[in-house]
Amino acid sequence: MKYDKTIKIILILGSIYYFIGAIVHFFGLSIYPWYDGRLFSSYHDTVISLSAMVLGLILFALSKNIEKYRQLINLVIISGIIAIIFSLYIIFFVNLIGTIKQEQTIVEMVLLIIYVGFLTYLNYKNKKIL
Repeated sequence: MKYDKTIKIILILGSIYYFIGAIVHFFGLSIYPWYDGRLFSSYHDTVISLSAMVLGLILFALSKNIEKYRQLINLVIISGIIAIIFSLYIIFFVNLIGTIKQEQTIVEMVLLIIYVGFLTYLNYKNKKIL
């Protein structure tokens, strides 16, 4: 379809983002400006790392055949919207450890809004959304 190449690029970029995030969480690195290494917790960051790795692999796999996996791309969009809602809940209703964690959550949520927005827009342009 017309926008499949752009969707493929966006899926690969998302995959790279989550692969880097998996490494950052696994080793407790602080390479992102909004990631605070002081918040590292071995068990929780390992779980987050494995989840990020799986999501990165899923996004990469989806990028291999956009048309075949169109419905799964829609599920990625829905999952992203759910994650945005959870982030809003965390920002407004959960007592976070200082403002650094709240800033991290806000930045990650904004990036997710942009990412999901691009995927939704391009899928809509292809007339293949939900």
